[in-house]
Amino acid sequence: MSDVWPDEITARIAAEIKRLREKVLDVSGQWLSDRTEELGHRVSRSTISEIETGRRKSITVADLIVLAAALDTSPIALIYPGPYRSTARILPKLEQPQIWGVRWFTGDLLLGGKDRDRSEVPFDDGGHYVLIPNAEQYNENLRALSNAREAAILYDRKAAMWRELNLLRHYKTTGERPVSDEQIQTITNAIADYQIQIDNLVPPLGGDDGG
Repeated sequence: MSDVWPDEITARIAAEIKRLREKVLDVSGQWLSDRTEELGHRVSRSTISEIETGRRKSITVADLIVLAAALDTSPIALIYPGPYRSTARILPKLEQPQIWGVRWFTGDLLLGGKDRDRSEVPFDDGGHYVLIPNAEQYNENLRALSNAREAAILYDRKAAMWRELNLLRHYKTTGERPVSDEQIQTITNAIADYQIQIDNLVPPLGGDDGG
């Protein structure tokens, strides 16, 4: 069974590339090739044709990334294009809904709670789960990524506070609306607090723990 598993992955990617090129963007293979060159890594017209027709049985990571960018999507959406309730062989001996594969592939699948060695299968009312060998090590290996994701959310909130602060400063300068020093200080303090939380999750480059 496992000998055709790589072909299944490539075929799924190829079908989505062709669908996006023909039915969404409505562009030629040559256009797509030229677009990849504009992005800095040309995937030749012949390579694109070989991928789409199934003559090419593998796709390099570099080609996958640049084709996704050229097609206005993400690499993971080419690998698992959906429908996300449908199953795919995530590993040669593991078939699960595609969304499970997406979450595992992107590091979004963390284990916690009482059963720390198992991950429940989404869209499944049967209570099925997938065992993760060495679950503690799995979580530890993903700790930096998980922290960075949490920090990115905090950064978005911090950026929103900066926009609000700049707007209040504008109002105060122009007199368009009444703004107190206390309002500005409150937001300034909130921005500083967000930065402390971000730095605790993802220390600045050159920090003591290196990252």
